[in-house]
Amino acid sequence: MLGRRRLRIKALQLLYAYASEACPLDRLRKASFFDDFLSRSYRLYLYQFHFLVRLGDYVVEYYEDTTRLPEEFRPQGVERHLRLHANPVLAFIREHPQFIEHSRRFHVRWQGDDQVIKRVFLDLKTSQAYGEYIRAADPDLAGHLKILQYILKHYPLHFAHLEAHMDETFLNWEDDRDLAVQAAQRSLKRAAVSEDFLWYPYVEEENERFAHQLLVGAATQGEQLIQQWVLPHVDEKKFQFQTPWVDRLILQLAMQEMTAFAPPMQVLINEYVYLARRYGHLNSAAFVNGVLDSIYQTQTGRQKRFRKKGASYEKP
Repeated sequence: MLGRRRLRIKALQLLYAYASEACPLDRLRKASFFDDFLSRSYRLYLYQFHFLVRLGDYVVEYYEDTTRLPEEFRPQGVERHLRLHANPVLAFIREHPQFIEHSRRFHVRWQGDDQVIKRVFLDLKTSQAYGEYIRAADPDLAGHLKILQYILKHYPLHFAHLEAHMDETFLNWEDDRDLAVQAAQRSLKRAAVSEDFLWYPYVEEENERFAHQLLVGAATQGEQLIQQWVLPHVDEKKFQFQTPWVDRLILQLAMQEMTAFAPPMQVLINEYVYLARRYGHLNSAAFVNGVLDSIYQTQTGRQKRFRKKGASYEKP
């Protein structure tokens, strides 16, 4: 299930597309406006399993290539690496009908240069965790699961060659990588104990209404919201000509959420400073924090500032 923070991110992405004239307003008005975005997240999630399956298959190729070497050049214990290919959790995923069907339906398959897989494997086999796995006398199911979790934890997000491949293959890698990898790690645990292990990023009906109203309201009333709520707290001329476009969009979403849903202002500041820090420029978090804090003070009549930790603000 996708929470509201993730939906705010999706709303910002779509609002940016709308502002760039890459997404028409009638598309945003549809109740299923973020279906395509959820499908992109799901494809990236499925791809994590295709990476694991391809890595397991590569081990067989490595073994076959190695056994063709003259005996004096052949590494000892090379057959131990076949354990990764035979990993029962990985075999379950590889042969799972739902995984096969969803991969076909969403057009997901391994698309990388096998040099990427080779580099991952050569690095993996130097790790202590992998060494312990292949040398274990007879690992239990938890041991087989542990090595797959180790691979997902250390490679898609932290191994430069693989991360570059993911980024080149998926336009949404930067936005959805944490969601996809963490969801895949959770699914691995379910794969060890349940037939129904795949996760789909569904949205509860209440949150769907929230996301739809947030996005459409910001898109159709954004300038009015800026005029009414933001301009009284900034230097108007500097704001109109110097404020980065993404900061304006974040403030439009924040004002739409504030007026339509009236969340606690501290929560609102936290959430939109997070968006500014993640998607904005160097000073975006401080700027958004300052504007929202000024609005908060005006609403409450308080003199004490609420400042998101780590942010500072200077009126533009």
